[in-house]
Amino acid sequence: MSDIHKSLRLGDLLVEKGLITAPQLRHAIDLQKARYDSPKISSINTKHELGEILIELGYISRHQLNTNLSWQRRLKATTAMMVFVAPLLTAACGGGGGSGGGGGGNSNNQPANTVSSQMAAENPPPSSSYSVSSAKSSSLAPKSSSVSAPKSSSANSSISSESVEGPVQLLWSVPTARENGEYLDISEIGGYEIRYKLDEDTNYKSIVIKDAYVDSYYFDYLKGDYHFEIATFDNTGLYSKFVPVGPSK
Repeated sequence: MSDIHKSLRLGDLLVEKGLITAPQLRHAIDLQKARYDSPKISSINTKHELGEILIELGYISRHQLNTNLSWQRRLKATTAMMVFVAPLLTAACGGGGGSGGGGGGNSNNQPANTVSSQMAAENPPPSSSYSVSSAKSSSLAPKSSSVSAPKSSSANSSISSESVEGPVQLLWSVPTARENGEYLDISEIGGYEIRYKLDEDTNYKSIVIKDAYVDSYYFDYLKGDYHFEIATFDNTGLYSKFVPVGPSK
């Protein structure tokens, strides 16, 4: 990975400025991962952001965090065109919705913005090979500097279409690494886009979830054979590939 890309990460900026050491950064990252992976540790009152954890450990002050977050935003604005030449993010999990018998849905975490749109189904983005894991899995196969897709918790995620009738719930795990294996902070994720269509339909409908912490979506009622896909996008609006997924059983 290029030095330009590394310099955009908060932890690297703090190390480069001598505010923390590399072992201190690794300690904070390990603690952050443990909080995401352990239901006993993870709670609504537990801090998950890397900067907040560094403050909690006493490695930096609130003023130092705010100063470096502002510097990080300026760096991203100046170097975005050089850094994000290739597609950045990849997400996986899809939603069902419905023309002809489908019903509305909602995210368990009430996403900030949900929209429906029509997207051409011809020439869909290439799908990724995907291994299924639980909703808290963070092991993702390295491919490039792109962000890895969230993994589906459904054992049917490899099926091209799914026959459903009734409520449909979709579950995925939030990506914690880029495709090359480099650690990814959740603060870099802008959200997810679910798209879905009936087998006989030509166009997809989509739902945009502008919340990186959301890992599920619920439809009140769907009926028919549906294709479900999801993609992740980052804070700059760059998208991953869309990856197929089946509803949870």
